[in-house]
Amino acid sequence: MQSPNIIERLAGDFTLSNKNAGERARLRACGYRPYRIFVDPDNWEWKAESKAVWEPAEENWRQFHANWYGATGSQSASLVDPKSPSLSLEPLPPGLDPSISSSIFIRESYVRMFDTVWAKAMARQGRHGVIITGQPGTGAYLLSHIPYRVRSISFEGKTLFSYYLLVRLLQRKQVVLFSPDGKMVYLCYHTEIYTVSMEALAAPGVGVSLPNPISSSNVFIWSLFDIRERKEPESFLVTRPCFPVQTTSPDPIRYRTWDKERIPLLTGLPLWTRDELAQGYVLLITHFCPCLSAHYPGCNIRTSTAPCWTRFTRYIEAPLRI
Repeated sequence: MQSPNIIERLAGDFTLSNKNAGERARLRACGYRPYRIFVDPDNWEWKAESKAVWEPAEENWRQFHANWYGATGSQSASLVDPKSPSLSLEPLPPGLDPSISSSIFIRESYVRMFDTVWAKAMARQGRHGVIITGQPGTGAYLLSHIPYRVRSISFEGKTLFSYYLLVRLLQRKQVVLFSPDGKMVYLCYHTEIYTVSMEALAAPGVGVSLPNPISSSNVFIWSLFDIRERKEPESFLVTRPCFPVQTTSPDPIRYRTWDKERIPLLTGLPLWTRDELAQGYVLLITHFCPCLSAHYPGCNIRTSTAPCWTRFTRYIEAPLRI
């Protein structure tokens, strides 16, 4: 793993990543070094027969992609500002993924992890990869006590980090392959976003259907994925030209083969701190109570005696007692 000084230096290195990106732009935002993004479409080729496997993504995904592709100003500042701890995933529907809702609670470790992943990719020119693992998250248990239809914010760790990583990469105009559940695959290719099922893409005889870097370039595709089943990822997710970033439970069967073949960085997100729990509590109350009142008039999270509310209140408030 790179030292903190190397990570800090490479976190601001855009020499290689600029080749993936779009039109020229300058970004000045809180916590970011100014940098330029240049277009170089000649770095990529995508054959018509390969592109035909894909279809344009759904409208909500196209809007989400448009919102964040090359985003500047306050949108970008909120991604690294600890005073703005939530990230909106709208217009993606909450039902898209059981573990997400309309917003993500951004932990400080997300910002540091992004710099680590970015530094790894830049240092090795996309040759290795990253596996982010750890225990089942605090958020999974916390959200289990909240009725699904009134959830407004998500607190899980590894899975939600992949959405945070996707947004940060879109902001830097990277080419990204994204599979949040191992069933559907989304390809963010410059100003467009496409989709196809994992089953169709991995079917025998289909072949590699991804854009390819030209031989003289070192560009790569960011491959972000989370395989929910106890099996290894499809080979196209973890082979060149992809730089794999897998979020997973600590079960080697989910990554054993590509771990041996590509020698990725194996890392993980830290446990929640007491301050993060306190921040999350305030954020949850802010977002959650209006939704709760709308669906259950007169119900208050602090006073309700319904079993689900009392369990939830006991769980979230207990860590805050001294």
